[in-house]
Amino acid sequence: MHLKDKQKQNLISYLLLAVAVYFVVFAKLGEFPFRFWDESMFAVNAYEMDKNGNYMVPYFNNEIDWRNSKPLLLTWIQVGFIKIFGFNELAIRLPGASAVALSVFMLFMYLNKRVNQIFAWITSLILLTSVGYIGFHTGRTGDADAVLSFFLLGFALLFIEWTLDNKPRDLVIAFLFFGLAILTKSFAAFLFLPGAIVFAVYIRRRSSFQLIRQVSFYIAILLVATSLFLAFGLREIYQSGYLNYTLHNDAYRLGTVIETHRHSWDFYLENIFYNRFAFWTVPFIIGIFLIRKVRSSFQAQSAVGVLLIVFFYLIIISFSVTKLVWYDMPIFPLMATIAGIPVYMVIQIIAEEKSKLALIMVLAGIFILPYRKMFFAAQSNSMDHGDRVTEMTSLYLHHQTKQNLEENITVFHYGYAGSALCYKYMYADQGKELKIKYEPQFSPGEKVFVSHENLKQVLNNKYETDTLETFETGLLVKIISHK
Repeated sequence: MHLKDKQKQNLISYLLLAVAVYFVVFAKLGEFPFRFWDESMFAVNAYEMDKNGNYMVPYFNNEIDWRNSKPLLLTWIQVGFIKIFGFNELAIRLPGASAVALSVFMLFMYLNKRVNQIFAWITSLILLTSVGYIGFHTGRTGDADAVLSFFLLGFALLFIEWTLDNKPRDLVIAFLFFGLAILTKSFAAFLFLPGAIVFAVYIRRRSSFQLIRQVSFYIAILLVATSLFLAFGLREIYQSGYLNYTLHNDAYRLGTVIETHRHSWDFYLENIFYNRFAFWTVPFIIGIFLIRKVRSSFQAQSAVGVLLIVFFYLIIISFSVTKLVWYDMPIFPLMATIAGIPVYMVIQIIAEEKSKLALIMVLAGIFILPYRKMFFAAQSNSMDHGDRVTEMTSLYLHHQTKQNLEENITVFHYGYAGSALCYKYMYADQGKELKIKYEPQFSPGEKVFVSHENLKQVLNNKYETDTLETFETGLLVKIISHK
């Protein structure tokens, strides 16, 4: 194939991949409300950082936020998007969505260069149709995990490349990605290291000790040390006690239950195989056994490196006492490369018969159902009934801001008020007032939205009200008088 033909083919592939990524990752990204906990926490932190100009310490409701013990890289990025797009759901979610999109393209570019375009397409589509990679608390919400996963993918690919080719530049760039992962989610970045180190020692054996003679090794150490200082040391200077707090809240999750998130040891395996990687579970398992069939020594060794990183990561999070569903997100890009092996071998058989129509039909047959599922999930932005009831206040306030209604209202709220606070700030930017009250202290004529059943009862017991609007399980009422 001529160089120009190959460049043209690559350009078409990137354009088609961009379209596929858009409809799953970016479509209607700003058209659903802030989610209840982490997303709204990051959103409030970013908004207040933009307003108060303090880029070293996160604030929540004008007080130092101790709940957000993560480093501030994601918040800084979100502040940048707020300055461009204003404070809204889209600005907060764009960093995570962009990270997912970049992960897909990074994987495609790497495999297109190292294997071929067909394998790059297969693996990228597997990742793009992995339920656990694109959805709530991952690629379509404003949390840290998507950004972390992008940086860890960069680290894994470049570290494996360096281990096999011994190019100093690859080691430096790998640890640049690793340092950025530390700045995103601190201790979580280190969970990729055990498998990577075992792989490097396995491949290099005695030559591993020669690493201490290479300048790139010390540059890598300097990058990690700098990231650790920016993530922990600098924050400790501006927020005394932070280091001790984050050690207890984050690092000790391996042996301590945080926020009641205790589950059995097979929690992640069950979620991965039956839900979050469901379509590709069987190809992944088959791919493990087909690694020896891979013709290229580089590809086979790379697959071993991928498996070691995935294996040690899963072992650590599975035996950690605190477990959260989205902690498995960083391994999906790596698992996609293994799941792509048997699919690629089937495609190869068809390609050898030189039937392009059969090839297209097989590709469509393999990916149409998982892609369709991801497409409609992105378009609907649905949440189950339990979540809708819990987040009814956020749903209503989101509806209010999108309708650009003029009335000023009060939210009678119970529990964590992150989402309500986000919309309070959005109202303020529009010149409107949104009040959040936790106690039933209202004035005649005040318009109050309430969704919690117990709070409805409190309101009815204390006030004469007139119902102005019903919004699913929520009510907008006008206070008439005290009873």
